[in-house]
Amino acid sequence: VEVTPLAEGAEAALTEAVVADDNFGGSEAMDDDFGADVATDDDFGDDPEGSGDAATDDLFGDDDPAGDGIEEKSEPEVPVVYRTAAEAHLTFLKALETEKRFPSAATCADCHPDHYREWSVSAHAYAQMSPVFNTMHAAIVDLTSGTNGDFCIRCHTPVGMQREEPLFTSNLKRHPASVEGITCVVCHRIEMNYGKVSGRTHVNQGDIFATIFGPQGDKILQETLQHEEVKNKLNIKRKDDSGKLPKGKKHVHATITKFDPISSSGFCGSCHDVNLLNGFRLEEAFSQYKNSPANEKGQSCQDCHMGKIPGAVATTIDKRVDRDGFDRENYAISPAARIGGDIWAVKGDDATGNYGFATTPRKRTNHMFAGPDYSIIHPAIFPHSRELREALWDYEKRDEKTGKTRRVGLEELIAFKWEEGWGDPESSFEKRVIDKPDLEKGLPWPWEDPIARLILREKLNDQFKLLNIIHVERTQILRRALQLHDFELTRNDERGIEFRVKVVNGTDGHGVPTGFDAERLMYLEVMVTDRQGRVILHSGELDPNGDVLDLHSSYVHAHAPRLGGALKASAWKADAGLKLTKSDQYWLEDRYLFSLQSKFLTRNLRGGEREQVLAVNQSIDPLPYIRPDTRPGILVARPGGARKQARGLPPSGKRWAKYKIKSGQLSGAAPYRVEIRFICQMVPVNLVKAIAGPGFDYNLSPREVAKRVVHGHRMSSSTKDSSRRGGALTIWDKDVTLPVKGLHTTSFKPSEKDIMAPAAGPFPWRDPATFGGIDAGGIEFDFDFGDLPPAPLPEDAGPLESTPLLEPSESEGDDSFD
Repeated sequence: VEVTPLAEGAEAALTEAVVADDNFGGSEAMDDDFGADVATDDDFGDDPEGSGDAATDDLFGDDDPAGDGIEEKSEPEVPVVYRTAAEAHLTFLKALETEKRFPSAATCADCHPDHYREWSVSAHAYAQMSPVFNTMHAAIVDLTSGTNGDFCIRCHTPVGMQREEPLFTSNLKRHPASVEGITCVVCHRIEMNYGKVSGRTHVNQGDIFATIFGPQGDKILQETLQHEEVKNKLNIKRKDDSGKLPKGKKHVHATITKFDPISSSGFCGSCHDVNLLNGFRLEEAFSQYKNSPANEKGQSCQDCHMGKIPGAVATTIDKRVDRDGFDRENYAISPAARIGGDIWAVKGDDATGNYGFATTPRKRTNHMFAGPDYSIIHPAIFPHSRELREALWDYEKRDEKTGKTRRVGLEELIAFKWEEGWGDPESSFEKRVIDKPDLEKGLPWPWEDPIARLILREKLNDQFKLLNIIHVERTQILRRALQLHDFELTRNDERGIEFRVKVVNGTDGHGVPTGFDAERLMYLEVMVTDRQGRVILHSGELDPNGDVLDLHSSYVHAHAPRLGGALKASAWKADAGLKLTKSDQYWLEDRYLFSLQSKFLTRNLRGGEREQVLAVNQSIDPLPYIRPDTRPGILVARPGGARKQARGLPPSGKRWAKYKIKSGQLSGAAPYRVEIRFICQMVPVNLVKAIAGPGFDYNLSPREVAKRVVHGHRMSSSTKDSSRRGGALTIWDKDVTLPVKGLHTTSFKPSEKDIMAPAAGPFPWRDPATFGGIDAGGIEFDFDFGDLPPAPLPEDAGPLESTPLLEPSESEGDDSFD
């Protein structure tokens, strides 16, 4: 039927007439999928019939509804018929506003675009989206025979667990608010001070009008609602006393209750101090903070992690500018709300879009929460983007079998190959399509439509911008926390060379790394070369899987021989009259490796301990292992089954990394040059291998996950790792040329300018004004991030074929990781 624009009040009436699922726009009302009192949740991964199959994916565009493993051919598109004009004009946002229990962050963006923009790319927003977390959680549940329950996932998706979703399922099947992880309501619908409860908190249920909790209460909201422009033009109103939905009004929460704990460090400690029931201390960020100099000085977690400058101590007492010209008043003073504003709008800059009605400026916190994590999933699904989903809303088709409308969901978005040039008018792919339109026929729906490709690629440009911004903040906070200070050459004579490097924790609030410190790989790569560029010493080298050479490297564990390029790197020694060492010929443990990664130690049944990747004690003895412990842990002040060997730096702590080269290893071609790189990687590759059994979300292979962890996303069709961007981050890169004779010292201690220096953005963001052409300029930000050099885009070189993680017995090595 033909449809006409919505009549006055029809949008409001829509919330009572049509409620949609994650495909938003089904032909039947489905309130249960958005939180009715009796939720069936079939569309989000439940299996009420006990069939053992995952949920029917009809609402998510499954190509295999029969579940027989045979992909069905796409049905021809049929005309879409709507029951009402209201249903036809349903939008992504309006569908989300029908949520009765846990509103999505997208609904908050209408009045809080700045908060939404920052949060959408944050570690909090990535908490449940992470394929590494989702699979690790599943692996631990499996290893503990299900007894771990929701212990891990309740912190990562509190909404999902309170909706009683499955402990493990694809995020493609979860509720939209569930995949948002630590979304708005997770913090602002809590009204109790729980203390350290390892994430066991309760989120108050309610629609968008329900009471929220914040640091300042209702005063500014009351003032805003009385403003003439708000009452007469913006048409904002709360739900009335009868509880009825206000017709034709913008929706706003009923009240804001002042909740002082939300501004305290203890609020963070509810999730950021994780203790197992047996006493095992998995994460100790809050405990470290409570015993830190920062706490003694009255500084809070928010003062460092929610200010304008990541990791810097905030102060609003006085305004000081240091000698490098940086404003040390770290909290922004700006509106908490810009009603109806665009997320990229800047006040006074008409080119950036609608700024919206701004509330009274006040201290405003930064919700970006930069840290060591980085996204390895498709940029169309992370950062979270209401605008991206809205832009593709009208692309839909009706399923003849079910009668349901299929819209562009997460499954369609991850199928979009932006790195192959889809949607970019200047790419070789789109240029070939002009000459050979048949190339489009093999593309999945809706990407066979060139307009759909162009729309998504333009929206991805905003995603790239956000990912580049968080990359800069991540770089800056890690530089502030982990610093190289002194370099000392302590021996330089005929007996050899010895030197050391001081590594310092530049913060006084907690250790580095903190949190899940047993899975944070932060290490030094140190390479010594002679005058001819030949490598004399290499510590921090990666094996063919991408692991450092510690006990958890598969190649070190097997004492596998070096082959290919790894062996040729030492071939020069024979010509120079030097003997090949065992480490030149085999993958052996790196004796000089400087790593801050803590290690799990687990107890075996008949005594002894061993290092493990996961903190699940598995006995190597076939006899039964009785759990829980048969003796109380209080007798030894630690759990008996597993513990952690901490290797991080305490607050303001320091440690020397020491290196030694014997005389027989020197080539004689002085002067020698020492190159030092400090590298931060969110998880080691051996973790990917250890948890790979359940499989990874978003159709990612273990090999591709490992590649993205180490090297980042592909930026083109090239198979070379050098074409990837955004993986493990080098925060410091220093070099020293040693004197031919004598000792030497130098200082690497960074200035504020060094810490805040911009880092090249990994993603190919372009100024929207130049989209469709080649941007010769730098990456630009509207928020004082400066002009950054763009990451170069390699030439197309064919598709990448994913392969499983290598075992040393299966291959002679994969030099792509070298």
